[in-house]
Amino acid sequence: MRLYVFYIGTHDEYLTANIINQVLRICSNGTKDSELINSKTNASMTAMLEIDPQDSTELMLATQMVTVHNITMEMSYRALLTEGQTHQAVNFNVNRMTKLMRTYMAQMEALNKYRNKGKQQITVQHVNVNDGGQAVIGDINQGGGNG
Repeated sequence: MRLYVFYIGTHDEYLTANIINQVLRICSNGTKDSELINSKTNASMTAMLEIDPQDSTELMLATQMVTVHNITMEMSYRALLTEGQTHQAVNFNVNRMTKLMRTYMAQMEALNKYRNKGKQQITVQHVNVNDGGQAVIGDINQGGGNG
């Protein structure tokens, strides 16, 4: 048996095991098909690795983000099932899906804000400087000085 060790934001084995068990429990909800459970769990764990959590806070947020994404896709699927479904049920699923999409966006913003320590970053991709003009490259701080 080959053991693969990977870093998912924490070296704490109990937290790692707990997160993996939570993902497994969520992915197995509603099915006993072990192949489907394995597929969903592997995809969810891969998505968490792609988010690349750097500490336990990011790991927990990544787990929530993957869970919200999976539920959003389920609600999308249910909203598209128009046969045998009332308009009220379709609207209910669309409303759930919309709320979950907003939640996911808020989670992405929270992760970015956490990673940037609350600082906003602006990247300028292209700068034109005309003849006789000047450009400054680097951090520029504007504020009240003692001058």
